[in-house]
Amino acid sequence: MKLRNLFIVTVLAVTAITTTANAQNYKTAFGARLGYDSGITLKHFFAPASAFEGILSASPRYFQLTGLYEYQQPLPGAPGLDWYVGLGAHLGNVYYKDYNGG
Repeated sequence: MKLRNLFIVTVLAVTAITTTANAQNYKTAFGARLGYDSGITLKHFFAPASAFEGILSASPRYFQLTGLYEYQQPLPGAPGLDWYVGLGAHLGNVYYKDYNGG
């Protein structure tokens, strides 16, 4: 019974999300990254198809900074979906101590 209720709630939630999801036009976006490399990200379009994205991840044991240039265009035949290509640089520092006793 519990599994069936969970399934029904999940289907209803996904249906509600997909029916209200729309493409968003934006010039600047700010976001959060979760997981091992948690941090913040900022993406800014300085031309209709060109954007800069900066990513900052940090903890007491590491620091990472990434800068990306991205060229983005709509994917033909897939409304709301874009393809992109880009290049960038990554700089990071990780504190590592060998706990092997040696």
